[in-house]
Amino acid sequence: MARAVFLVCLLSILMLVPTGLAQGLGVNWGSMGSHSLPPKNVVQMLKDNGIKKVKLFDAEPDTMDALAGSGMQVMVGIPNEKLEKLADSYKEAQEWVKQNVTKYLHDGGVNIRYVAVGNEPYLTSYNGTYVKTTYPALKNIQKALDEAGYGGKVKATVPFNADVYESSSNKPSDGRFRKDIKNNIVEILRLLNDNRTPFVVNIYPFLSLYQSSDFPKEFAFFEGGSEPVKDNNIEYKNVFDANCDTLISALKKVGFGNLDIIIGEVGWPTDGDINANGKMAKKFYDGLLKKLATEDGTPLRKKKLEVYLFGLFDENQKSIAPGDFERHWGIFRYDGQPKFLMDLSGKGQGNNLLKGVQGVQYLDQQWCVLKSDVRNLSNTQPEVGYACSMSDCTSLGVGRSCDLDQHGNVSYAFNAYFQNKDQDVRACDFNGMANIVKQNASSGDCLFPIQILNAGVRPELSIFAGLFLILMSFFTLIYVAVGNEPFLSSYNGSYVKTLFPSVKNIQRALDEAGVGQKIKCVVPFNADVYESPSNKPSDGRFRKDIMKHMLEILHFFRAKKAPFVVNIYPFLSLYQSTGFPQEFAFFDNGSPIRDKGAQYSNVFDANYDTLLWALKKVGVANLDILIGEVGWPTDGNGYCNNRLAKKFYDGLLKKLASEEGTPLRKGYLEVYLFGLFDEDQKSIAPGDFERHWGIFRYDGKPKFPMDLAGQNSGHQMLKGVEGVTYLERQWCVLNSDVRNLSKAQVELNYACSLADCTSLGKQRSCDLELHDRISYAFNEFYQSKDQDVRACDFNGMGTKVTQDPSIGDCIFRVQVALSAGERRHGLSYALSVFAPLFFIMSFFTLL
Repeated sequence: MARAVFLVCLLSILMLVPTGLAQGLGVNWGSMGSHSLPPKNVVQMLKDNGIKKVKLFDAEPDTMDALAGSGMQVMVGIPNEKLEKLADSYKEAQEWVKQNVTKYLHDGGVNIRYVAVGNEPYLTSYNGTYVKTTYPALKNIQKALDEAGYGGKVKATVPFNADVYESSSNKPSDGRFRKDIKNNIVEILRLLNDNRTPFVVNIYPFLSLYQSSDFPKEFAFFEGGSEPVKDNNIEYKNVFDANCDTLISALKKVGFGNLDIIIGEVGWPTDGDINANGKMAKKFYDGLLKKLATEDGTPLRKKKLEVYLFGLFDENQKSIAPGDFERHWGIFRYDGQPKFLMDLSGKGQGNNLLKGVQGVQYLDQQWCVLKSDVRNLSNTQPEVGYACSMSDCTSLGVGRSCDLDQHGNVSYAFNAYFQNKDQDVRACDFNGMANIVKQNASSGDCLFPIQILNAGVRPELSIFAGLFLILMSFFTLIYVAVGNEPFLSSYNGSYVKTLFPSVKNIQRALDEAGVGQKIKCVVPFNADVYESPSNKPSDGRFRKDIMKHMLEILHFFRAKKAPFVVNIYPFLSLYQSTGFPQEFAFFDNGSPIRDKGAQYSNVFDANYDTLLWALKKVGVANLDILIGEVGWPTDGNGYCNNRLAKKFYDGLLKKLASEEGTPLRKGYLEVYLFGLFDEDQKSIAPGDFERHWGIFRYDGKPKFPMDLAGQNSGHQMLKGVEGVTYLERQWCVLNSDVRNLSKAQVELNYACSLADCTSLGKQRSCDLELHDRISYAFNEFYQSKDQDVRACDFNGMGTKVTQDPSIGDCIFRVQVALSAGERRHGLSYALSVFAPLFFIMSFFTLL
């Protein structure tokens, strides 16, 4: 009896331990999701599932560090855009190997086996862009590996798309390499063969089905059921085998029939197309894994296949130019949880079912949906278009996981945007048509996701404390800004109850750290926290709905001798009211407002003194005031241009230089201009101008002459950021021979949904004819994708040019180069400061 119990226990334990995977199985780990999972947690998940091989598309340090000591075999990738430099310079190749291979090859390091030089560089849609650079780059990388002493262990190869070979008869035996690249391929094959390196190919049976309505569906799977392809006494019952053997025939014809082959990518998407769903994906993987477990190979090569599944996770920032399914290749969801049952052993034993990523942190259990009382759904369409242009709505549609009614479609789009913006309450407004709910809005198979906490984002106070210590080594810190405009009326009170406790806790932490006398907590408020029924400053008062909470904060500030921070925007007064007198937004003595003996000739003074009256009425009239934001945008609206912005700043700076203050408070004003640079990823819900507040362009160059001294004396004119590097001087424009512009306009809409086209339009910097508008949109998309050649296709209507297509004031930009360790399109430069630097640190998440 005891022995029986022991055997039962032993069997139970064995059921929990992953046994053998299908032989030669690995996975592709992509990184094009908006929110990444912690790499260490992902590596642990791979180990939990018994996965021992990983293919990467770059050498991102956090991922490489997480793989260190795991024992997993790694294929590390080099992006296509780096091929030219690696081909032209052996020193570049040496440095790349040093930083991305040698660095990790040590005891307890990363088990790197392959370097993938480029990714599908001979793809037909690239029009030969990488044909001349791939082989030299491959040769240089392999040489650098050899000279570093690792050439015997680490091999350089190239992952090719299956379109590098073809068969005129659709029979595998007629397989041959494309004529336009045959000589280049043979050159690469010779190098691979000399170094005993496998040929890597990506095969996608799904695409055969997607691209041809006549393709027999069952031939994409492994269960038979369709008419086999007969070829020299061989019957092919699935396209995977037929494709592999077409490659083998092509290799034989050029003298490399014995070269090893790795399947670099193979998979099936689960959404975004009528043939992309969990049921069909499971059917495909079940058949593939069963095939791999037999180790029977293909009819022409009876041996074990080495295969990397594509991909690990869904990636919601991938281009959908090939199809909406592109964002749904993962066998795991965005949050690291498996989509369906999957036996990696291929033996149908049930003991290798996928295990998800552990320790995933989610944001709050809340969703953004369309208000139930909204009846006119036609009004929601512009909002849906905007939401989907800034987030992922590829699950919406007939035959997809979210085949919903119109109300459901709107709610899904609203929530996708809300979650993508990390549940920022401002991202659930949509002109008052949306609200936040606590009840799960998911419907059937349609998941309304809750966003995960992005890897590396940890808003614990201890991290801020550490950051303080670092910053204080370089700067004089004087303020901590808790929140940003938290009492904004459009937030509907979301932060009203949490703001004051947050302010108290942060100030207490500063006090206990011994820096409370030097560093003060402040809250940047929008000017809508106060109002005047008569529009006269003397009637200024705080809004009734927040009065109680304002009093708590104001008296706390007075006790701590901290200023009141307010953001004032004269432009918005002009933008939001057609009857607002334009000159009153500037400082040129427009028609004055008279109030209790004071005369107001501009809205800035009137707004400031309205606040002073409001403070006076609650007993804190002597509280210092700091203007946290004030500025004028330069594009995106008829009132937004360099001329009006310069006019506003000239008047403001002259006023500040005079130190005359306002009618109610004479003297020096402390003011922070908004903002430094244009920001092309800001929400345009308030208006297209939101991306154009910078006094400097995206590349750090000043937009117009500006005398910060306010003396118009010519000194202190703005200087731009030095040392900015750009990508190649090339642009993507509409082909001159395209005549049907209605088709091109579809591509324009796609480009503008993923890039910044807010400069396009009447009375904007790019008031262009349709042909030029399309070119501008194409170029914005192309530059936003770091000049990836795939981003200048647009169904064959885009073309690259080297002559600047800018027109007048409309700049067709060239993207700034991405520096190591920088955020996407971030500028890398040295910041010169004069002590003391008044440094404001913002807590955008209220604790």
